[in-house]
Amino acid sequence: MEAALVYRRPGTIRLQTFARMGFAVFDLVLADGQYHLLFPMQGKSQKGSVAELDHKNALGAPISLGLLATLGSLGGTFLPTDQVVLREENDQYVLDVMPVSDGGNVARRLWFTRSTLEVARQDLFDAAGALQATMVYQDYRAVGSTSAGPLTWPTRVQAEDGLGRTKLVLTVHDVIPNPELTSQDWGSVEVGTNQ
Repeated sequence: MEAALVYRRPGTIRLQTFARMGFAVFDLVLADGQYHLLFPMQGKSQKGSVAELDHKNALGAPISLGLLATLGSLGGTFLPTDQVVLREENDQYVLDVMPVSDGGNVARRLWFTRSTLEVARQDLFDAAGALQATMVYQDYRAVGSTSAGPLTWPTRVQAEDGLGRTKLVLTVHDVIPNPELTSQDWGSVEVGTNQ
């Protein structure tokens, strides 16, 4: 995959991927816990629950891992019911996030650099506490500014699933924070049953 465009709005994510020659490899839309995966070159599509995407053909696991790499800690939110524990480990802060509903098991573990408070690493765990994925965020660069200062984004993300079966390295060349998007940017892709 040569390039990927990620559009995000509350409740909806669209990931478009392109080959080096410029043709679309796949187009993925996630909305309300459902996905629609379109393969334009093959004229095929798949639909279903996001929870089952990992188990779909050879592309399911890399796509899921790619979404975690692009949206993992950078787009995640903490719920008011989550418990968090902050500690220092070597030269980093470590934040454990535990949803109350999971009985106190760590769901996410985030490592922050002390000097910049940028996310350096994130581990995601399932409800039983088993490691599902690890993302390492590197080479942060300014992509804009806010009233609090520069807005930075990692330009390299290394991701690996908990079993070591799927690995990827994502290199980000350009980030445009909060661009104006039209309905054409989202397309007419609907989420529903399999085709």
